[in-house]
Amino acid sequence: MKPVSQIWGEKVSGKQEAEAVAACNTWLSETDGEMKLWFEDLQDTLQQSLLGSPKSEAIVKVRNVLPAVVAEGALALIRSVPEEDWSVTQNSLPNGSAKHRFRGAAPADSAAVRRGLSSTGLEQSVSRLFQAFASLMAGSPFTFQLGRYTQGDFISPHNDAAQMEVSTETTGKRDTYATCSRDIAVIFYLTKSWDEADGGCFIDHATGDVYVPEFNSLIAFRVPRLHSVTPVKVRRPRYSIFGWFLRELSNGPCKKRKQKGTTEVEKFQQSDRRHSKARVQRQGRS
Repeated sequence: MKPVSQIWGEKVSGKQEAEAVAACNTWLSETDGEMKLWFEDLQDTLQQSLLGSPKSEAIVKVRNVLPAVVAEGALALIRSVPEEDWSVTQNSLPNGSAKHRFRGAAPADSAAVRRGLSSTGLEQSVSRLFQAFASLMAGSPFTFQLGRYTQGDFISPHNDAAQMEVSTETTGKRDTYATCSRDIAVIFYLTKSWDEADGGCFIDHATGDVYVPEFNSLIAFRVPRLHSVTPVKVRRPRYSIFGWFLRELSNGPCKKRKQKGTTEVEKFQQSDRRHSKARVQRQGRS
């Protein structure tokens, strides 16, 4: 880590960042302790809001998703991701895909995580963070990645609908794949002191509501839902963790197969053909 970091106007020492990361890792490792109880409350909120009867068509927003020091550690973790691990995903062609540009990263490969083969401490920490969010919909396949928007980055209107073949289980050296569709979208914001004028805001086209990124807050909604992200107007980055809980298809083309290998790469689609990389895991199969 850098000895002195600039976090959106706040000078934070390397020691403070290291302490925050350590506290975050400790908390995330306590899967049967405080973390479990904390996420059980959040799990109940989301499941009742999104999976109740009838199923909700509203966007759910939750503040103070993580304990304050854990959220600070999560931010420090994301900021420490090497530049070479951030991939620019963009599309400016009128080919049916949503026009977009931003940076994404998924340092921990899911199949490797299930085998305990994450190669660095950073990968292990990010993997634990992903697994914590996966507990919100325990048992559902999911795909998460880190997001970084900088000046000019955006996503045009799209509804997130997509199908993909994902690894849902690892047995020995083989992965089992299934065809899934996106079911619930989740965005966890790790952006401090952000205003609507800074851009990078989530626009819900169903209601016209604007969601300004708020540090340590989460929004979730059922897919499909038309939305967009306004162009970022400032030079400082907007960080997030985002992705989807998936639903295995019971009708139509649903195939399960086994394949050798230690990695999987999902073609990341926004609307129907967006492209970037994401990793797929299934909670409780580690």
